[in-house]
Amino acid sequence: MPTDDFLLFIDSNKYLDLYRTVTGRFQLASIREQADHILVTAQVVSEVKRNKIKVAAEFLNAHFKKLTFTTYNVPDHLFGSNEAQRILSKMKQAANFHRTFEQ
Repeated sequence: MPTDDFLLFIDSNKYLDLYRTVTGRFQLASIREQADHILVTAQVVSEVKRNKIKVAAEFLNAHFKKLTFTTYNVPDHLFGSNEAQRILSKMKQAANFHRTFEQ
C-alpha cells in the first residue's frame, strides 16, 4: 500500500490541546508535515475557533496561579526620595495585579 494513500481525521479537542501545552510549536510542525493527508471538517474548524481563547485562558490562568510574587523592602533612608516612592508604588501595583489572578 502506498504511503500517500491515507487520510487522517483529527478531532477538535486534539487541536485545542495545542492551546493547553507549551510545546505547541513542535506539535504543529508534525501536523504541517502531514497536512496533505489530514481531513478537517467545517465543524472542527468552527469548534476550534469558538473555544481556543477559552482554552488558552484556562491554561494561562492555571499557570499564573502557580506563580508567587515577592515584594522587596526599599532601604528606609531612601524613603524620602521620589525614586524610592516610585519603586514602592510600582511594587504595590504589581502585587495588586498579581492578586487579581489568585482569585
